[in-house]
Amino acid sequence: MNLWGTRSQNHNTLDGGAIVQALAWAPTTPAYGADGQPTFTDPIGSVYRNPLDYLYDQSVDANKSGININGGLNYKLPIKGLSIDLQYAVNYLNAQNLNLNGKRLSNNVPTASRYSAEQLTLQNTNNLNYNLKVGNHSINAVAVLETQQFTNRDFTASASGLRFPQLGYDNIGLNTAATVASSYQKWTLLSLLGRVNYGYKDKYLVSAAVRRDGSSKFSSANRYSVFPSVALGWRLSEEEFIKKLNVFNNLKLRGSWGMTGSQAINPYATISTYSTAVVAYNNSAATAGYFWVILVTQTSNGKQPSRWM
Repeated sequence: MNLWGTRSQNHNTLDGGAIVQALAWAPTTPAYGADGQPTFTDPIGSVYRNPLDYLYDQSVDANKSGININGGLNYKLPIKGLSIDLQYAVNYLNAQNLNLNGKRLSNNVPTASRYSAEQLTLQNTNNLNYNLKVGNHSINAVAVLETQQFTNRDFTASASGLRFPQLGYDNIGLNTAATVASSYQKWTLLSLLGRVNYGYKDKYLVSAAVRRDGSSKFSSANRYSVFPSVALGWRLSEEEFIKKLNVFNNLKLRGSWGMTGSQAINPYATISTYSTAVVAYNNSAATAGYFWVILVTQTSNGKQPSRWM
């Protein structure tokens, strides 16, 4: 079993932060004005704000924590040449993005936001292996059952007009305008694989495999697909006429054919989605004194690719 974790913290490193801005700031433009405040803009060099503002009037923090766990068990069954291998893996990621722009960087309308996300990936792989060698013949057969599951939850809160910007992004509830959003994603994958390798004198090789995958990203009618493959090999370095050349230690000629598929679409791309909005009876913004309704509109008709590609 293996277990390890990671933790990263970044502060004001977005786009280089104050350091990059200082390189663009004209050296002849004073950092502070006559009023003792940082010079607002640089009329000669940089088109952005004073690097001191990015240092003292902004806070951009990006923190990530991750844990990885994987372990397995291999057991030789009572039948000669037969063994089972069980593997399980867990990957957890927590991300926190925290942003604040003070009065100077936001034209006296301080803004802040917080973003939180959790991702969890689970994977289980079970292999049944069989090896047999009789004379010049060798057979290796594998049967695999694998499952994967990915889940993501995130939450975002943004606010402007902070009443107490000195409290930073830790008290964004006191504001004049705010937005809140959240999302959820989940997909699963079930895979079955069978493969047989045959060799004669370790020179002439044949391999055949069939894989069947099922993804929750597709509709139930098109969720599963089958991907066959076959390969032929000739280990030329085992032939006497190649050995006599005394040039190659290992020379192999191989040809193969197979089918592959992709599930690289949004987990809900095949499902129609809708959005809501609050409107007054005359289609203007809902205000006090008006009758208002919740308007539901279709934003996606689910006509993205509906089968394995």
